[in-house]
Amino acid sequence: MRLAGVPWTLAAIVLGLFALILLVLTRIVAEAGLLFVQTPFIPTDLMAFWGTGYFTRSSAGATLLAQVVLMHDPREHVMPAMANAYAIAGMSRRRLPVTSAILLALLVGFCVSFVSSLWVNYRFGAITLDQYGPSMAPTWSLDRALQYAETPLQVDVGCIQGLTVGSVLAGVLLYLRAHLVAWPLGPIGLVMGSTYAMGRIWFAVFIGWLAKATVIRFGGLPGYRRALPFFLGLLMGEGIFGGGAAIWGMLTGVTAPQFLPN
Repeated sequence: MRLAGVPWTLAAIVLGLFALILLVLTRIVAEAGLLFVQTPFIPTDLMAFWGTGYFTRSSAGATLLAQVVLMHDPREHVMPAMANAYAIAGMSRRRLPVTSAILLALLVGFCVSFVSSLWVNYRFGAITLDQYGPSMAPTWSLDRALQYAETPLQVDVGCIQGLTVGSVLAGVLLYLRAHLVAWPLGPIGLVMGSTYAMGRIWFAVFIGWLAKATVIRFGGLPGYRRALPFFLGLLMGEGIFGGGAAIWGMLTGVTAPQFLPN
């Protein structure tokens, strides 16, 4: 980012905020088991609360382009998945094989994704595919960069106050959750409630919570442990069906049922 015209201080703030956001997402996935997570903001959104007069054309363009690739839509970031994998591996004290498997999967995934993306885009035309990746997200980042550089935003006191109130409420919910056994609400719903992801999967999350609450209410901890294999089987069955349907669709040209939220 420095070679692209971004000052060291600005790059450090952006990367620091990004690392903090990923850490929070990892905790949310590990605690709630969410399949699909997003953030209601990205680093420059938070920084813009205090105005954007410090952005130049080069720094705004480079920063926003980096964000749209790495931070704008973190639904499939590997950090939460790696945290879960290491947690499972820690139970058997076999971390080295898990690390090797993760690195191999990342390498193969990057290579296959790179080749397949180029082939699909050139074979069918990127403009005819889903508009979010080839058009909407890049256009959004460039428009926002131009706004930051040409018509800088002023300090937004209302947004800063909202950020402060939300942080305090999340802290209160976290404290109550940790100190009161009967307290039913955690901070995850408050943090994730305004995101696109929750708009797509809120009902599935509710059904999962209702099933868990029912099992614990009538079966206690022993009932919860006995029910775990059943729910893990549901997850594995859906994953196997979704993957198998996708492979079958590739081989036959038949459109496969949608598996993940769009």
